[in-house]
Amino acid sequence: ASARLLGDELETYGFACFVAHDTIQPMSEWRKEILKGLMTMEVMLVYLTDDFEESTWTNQEVGFAIGRDVPIISLKLGTKDPPGFISHFQAARGFNDRPQQNATSLAPLIGKAIGDEDRLREALISAFCACPEFSEAKPRFERMSQFAPRLTEDQATRITQAFSENDQLNRAIYLNNHHNRLIK
Repeated sequence: ASARLLGDELETYGFACFVAHDTIQPMSEWRKEILKGLMTMEVMLVYLTDDFEESTWTNQEVGFAIGRDVPIISLKLGTKDPPGFISHFQAARGFNDRPQQNATSLAPLIGKAIGDEDRLREALISAFCACPEFSEAKPRFERMSQFAPRLTEDQATRITQAFSENDQLNRAIYLNNHHNRLIK
């Protein structure tokens, strides 16, 4: 459940997350779906619990990522360090009960691993523009502001248009008060 919550938080940054037990639809051939996820991933996030090494599947999945030369980020949630071929990379410290904090620390690492900060900015702008509810306007705006302190004319136009068309944005007090955050 905590892996799914982390995936949900990372999706607010514009990342598509594959968490097998939640992503695979009933009646789908799960091995094919996992292989599809492994073949299309750009970054692997290892959810490193103390029993991680006991799973044949997680070990094979890490090996698959290494074989494809996919960047791997370990999120250390227990006491054990990353095992085997991923042991030489420092893990990020995480907390099972703090998915939002984990996502905040992982987002720049994922952006760096992808190697395309412009793409991360674009993902955050898109996530802001598609804001589905008032309560998300503030955190999505703050994330976008953090990674996109300057905008191109096209980006500014897209944000302005989304603000005028999306009532979850244009009616959000955080954006629409005397601080004029969106304008600034």
